[in-house]
Order: sequence, then C-alpha cells, then structure tokens
Amino acid sequence: MRNYVSNIFNEPRRLIASIITVLLACGLLLLLVMYDLNSELSGFVATGGTYLQKKIWILESLILFTLVCMIIFLFVLSYLLSHRSKQPIHQSVPKIIQHKETSIHQVATTISLILEEQKRIEEELRSKEEWLRTTLNSMPHAVLTTDGTGRVTYMNPMAEDMTGWRKDEAEGKPVTEVYLIRPEESNVELINPLQLAKEKAKEKIRQYILQSKLGRELWILCSIAPLRSGRGESLGVVIAFQDHTDQKQNEKQMSYEANFDELTGLPNRRHLQKKFQGLISANLYNNRNIAIMFLDLDRFKSVNDSFGHEMGDSLLKSVAIRLQNIISKEDFISRLAGDEFVIILHDITKPQAVGVAQRILDTMKEPFSLRGKNLMITPSIGISLYPEHGTQLDELLDRADHAMYIAKRNGKNNYHVYENPEKISS
Repeated sequence: MRNYVSNIFNEPRRLIASIITVLLACGLLLLLVMYDLNSELSGFVATGGTYLQKKIWILESLILFTLVCMIIFLFVLSYLLSHRSKQPIHQSVPKIIQHKETSIHQVATTISLILEEQKRIEEELRSKEEWLRTTLNSMPHAVLTTDGTGRVTYMNPMAEDMTGWRKDEAEGKPVTEVYLIRPEESNVELINPLQLAKEKAKEKIRQYILQSKLGRELWILCSIAPLRSGRGESLGVVIAFQDHTDQKQNEKQMSYEANFDELTGLPNRRHLQKKFQGLISANLYNNRNIAIMFLDLDRFKSVNDSFGHEMGDSLLKSVAIRLQNIISKEDFISRLAGDEFVIILHDITKPQAVGVAQRILDTMKEPFSLRGKNLMITPSIGISLYPEHGTQLDELLDRADHAMYIAKRNGKNNYHVYENPEKISS
C-alpha cells in the first residue's frame, strides 16, 4: 500500500486521479442510498417510521465511513510527504538526474545563443571600428581624442604630422603636453583644450596657433567637443583641427595690401584714416592738438625722366626710411601717392610742429646715394592743425596741401602753416 501511494505521489497525475476516484465513489454511494431512501418513503406510515429510521442510520454510517476513509488517506499522504526524503537513494536519484540533465541542456543552449549574439555584436563593432578608423585616417583634417582624465587615446596621421607626435608616443600622455595651442597674442599662456570643451561658447570653431613638438608654429581652425556617456558622465573630448596657415597668411597679405603701400611699406591713405580716427577718439578725453604735415618732393619728376622709374622708386624708399628716422615712434607717417607723404604729429603745439618741419628740411639736404649716384631732393611742407583748421581728415589734408603749394611758391625746400581766411583778411 505504501509503495502504491508513494508511486502516486511521485506522479502528480496519478495523485489527482486517485483523489477524484475516491471522491466519485463516495458520492455515487451516497446517491444510491438517497435514491433508495426516496423509494421507501411511501412505507413510512405503514411501518411507523421504523424502516426509514433504519435507512437514515445506514446513511449516516456511510457518510461517517467515507469521512474516516478520507482522513486516513490524507494522513497517509501527509506521512509520505514528511518521510519522502527518507526514500532509498536508488529510487530518488534517477528522476533528479533526469531533471538536472534537462536544466543543464537548457542553460547550455541559452549560453550558446548568448555567446553567438555577443560574437556577432563584437564582429559588428570591430567592423564599424575599422570603418571609423579608416575614415579618420583618410580625413584631410586632424583628429585627436582623450579619455576622461585628459590623456590622449587616439591620433590620426594628420594630427601626427601637425603636432609632430607619433601616435604610439602620444597615447597615454596628457593632452596639454601634446596639443599646445595659444591665441595670436604672443605673450598669452597656453590654453587647456579640456577647459575649452567645458565652455559653451557661441563660436564652435576658433583660431589658434599650434606649436608642434619640433617648435614649428601653425595657424589652425579648431573645434573641441565633449564626449559623454548615456548617463552624462565625461568620457573625454574629441578635438578636430586643420591647418589654416596658408589662409591666414593670405588674409594678412590682403590686409597688408589694403592698409600699406607696396613700394615703401608705409601705411596708405586707408590706414591713415583709421589712425586719425583713433587719435580723435582719444583726443576727446585730453583735448590735445594734432598737426598734419603734407610733404611733396620738389622736382621728383625730373628724377624719373633722367634716371628712370626704377631709380625714382629707389629714391622714394630711401626718403621713406629717412622720414621714419626723423619722427618719433608715437607719430605716424603715410605715403598717399607718387611723391606725396603725410605725417601726423599728435599732442603737439604749433611751434613744435614747425620745429619738426625744419628738422625734416635739414635732414633732407643730405644727398641720397643710389646705384653709384648721389641724388639731391628737397621737400615742400604744408602744415594744418586740429582742431584749429578743421576736425575732419579730408578737410585738414586739403588745407595742409594748400599750405604746401604756398611753400613751393615761396621757393620750394620750405614749409608753411595754413592760415584761416578770416585771419588773412584781418
């Protein structure tokens, strides 16, 4: 009996079927008794209830017997549950082994699928990484990356060429040691690119001077972006930059040509206008005088006619150098056109301006030695004063030019200070 019940317990389906069978048997027995009881009700009066009482007693006995059987069955079942672990090892191990074998197979299959997916992802990542590396290596721009601590993790060949560092040398070094940048101002300290990545500037692309490992300096256009994880953690920075030296030199050349005379290297009329406006703006706060000198070389045309334009150009260069040696560094000299020069003397009185004009005349008396020839050239100088003779540069130039022609009429190699018509008439 115990083995039978034990087999029932080990097989859940048998257990459920046995319970249902017992309950159905008891129920069927009760139904038969109730049917028999109902058929005998008609004899209740004739027998005086004795027969019915007997049937009821039998019914109660059957119900009690059924309950006792169910209790016994449950008791046995409970006993087997509590003593199941005491079953002989040869009876319990086979099913446990069978269960474990099934679980291990499922785990092995799952792990195999996971590893296959991982390998597929790794191969895809390697393929994308190789594609990215090939793309970065073939780019015409330099690319440099760092980790979260600011150490170099990658450089493409263009970055190696521009910085002077090989990739294997730079990897692991602080980016501030490999990527040395500073603004155009020569005395400014080097800039930390990691700090630039933290700034939210409007200019996404900036201009800097890059100093290579070999000391070479290049103008570059630079863009720095932070590299962050999905949770916002800093993973480093990406620095993209390109050589801007040729463009910068072209810009400087264009700016130079727009503001300086190509022959003498002196500022031209455009630069003269800027300088005058700057002096006027500063003069609003100190209310000081400015002198404008208009200088024209006497008989310069004869030099070109006699010795050629090349000799005339050489003479103009020499005159420019001599004039620069006469005036102070705070003053300003410009070549307008041909043999016309303009000098701006700021924070000066009229007698002082006359003294400078006389010093120019005395210095220009010395001959110019050019190509084995000694050439003599003299200037005529007209002077106008700000704000006495005007407040606009064109106005002051016109009046200085007018004074210069008066100096020429007075015998050349002379100077003349402009006088207002009101003063002349008086």
